[in-house]
Amino acid sequence: MRHSDTSWDERQKRLAEAKTLADFANLEPSDVGAFRKDHPDFFPAAWWDYRPTTLTKRPTLEKPTPKMQWEIVQQMVRDTWLRQFRLPPFWSTWLLTSVFDPEEMGWDEEHRPPFVTGLHVLDIDSYPYHEAVQWLVGQSWRVKQCEQCGKCFIAEASQRRFCSNDGDTSCFWAHRKAGRKNNADEVNKDRRNNYDPKARRRRYLRDKRRKA
Repeated sequence: MRHSDTSWDERQKRLAEAKTLADFANLEPSDVGAFRKDHPDFFPAAWWDYRPTTLTKRPTLEKPTPKMQWEIVQQMVRDTWLRQFRLPPFWSTWLLTSVFDPEEMGWDEEHRPPFVTGLHVLDIDSYPYHEAVQWLVGQSWRVKQCEQCGKCFIAEASQRRFCSNDGDTSCFWAHRKAGRKNNADEVNKDRRNNYDPKARRRRYLRDKRRKA
């Protein structure tokens, strides 16, 4: 295989991983099962059921957080999307160390941190999630939100503005139809505002005389 072919295959792989990350950012709780079935290796399996404890100076006072780990990370990914992955180093580190296999960390039930620190970082296996995050840091132009529906998506062209372009139900066509309707409404509004019944009567009589 030529080097260019290898580069193309690698780029397609990274694009696919980035698109999966966008799907995760848009994920609704009711769709978690389907996402896990479609992308079983994107995150560690045990990670989905992990609920961290609150961080306090006294470990004995730690309590389970209201949200699951995947919900915490999802919100972080959404916030990162708004910044197009232009991140300070600490933010990137948090994103990368918040996805791990909890069964390999050796933590007890009372102390379950939301991210990995210290030597435990060496125990984190790399998953497609990590690859997508690191790749997008250098591909910020691809990180976009649909101007029609607001969903996160990965652009393959810098000018793309919508998450879907094909078909009558796509966001591109929905936006275009809405624009046409707004333009028509503005034209009709101007006509109503500028309506002059006397002028219309004069035009009617003038046209009638011309036809006579």
